[in-house]
Amino acid sequence: MTLEDIVAVADSAAPGSPAAVSFHLKRTDRAQPALDALFDVLGDDPSISEVDLVIDGKRVGTLSKEALFGLVEDRTMKIGDGVQAALPGDPAPSFIRLHCPAPNCAQRAIVSPDLYANPPICSLHHCAMVADEGR
Repeated sequence: MTLEDIVAVADSAAPGSPAAVSFHLKRTDRAQPALDALFDVLGDDPSISEVDLVIDGKRVGTLSKEALFGLVEDRTMKIGDGVQAALPGDPAPSFIRLHCPAPNCAQRAIVSPDLYANPPICSLHHCAMVADEGR
């Protein structure tokens, strides 16, 4: 699984909703931790049916819950997939959940750790998003 596989199922024609959750990645982020974070977000809140996918600061499309689940339903193991799970090194990064600090604003974002230093801006209130409690 690569980030390109995730981008391929995103709908690039869908307009971004101001209240949509946006998911911010770098092109160099690993796909599996990103996929895990997407499942966490979509699984934690049944009211979220889609997220705007942003890579390197550019919106590439909207990823629906159905498209995301389709990625894993269609997945087959390839030679080396099992070995990849046991590679030594740093654990998978924890993506950081952000929200707009303005009262009653529903705008949220999830960012890779490297992007936390420059958080996304709320499109409604034009202020930097802040980390949820407990990050």
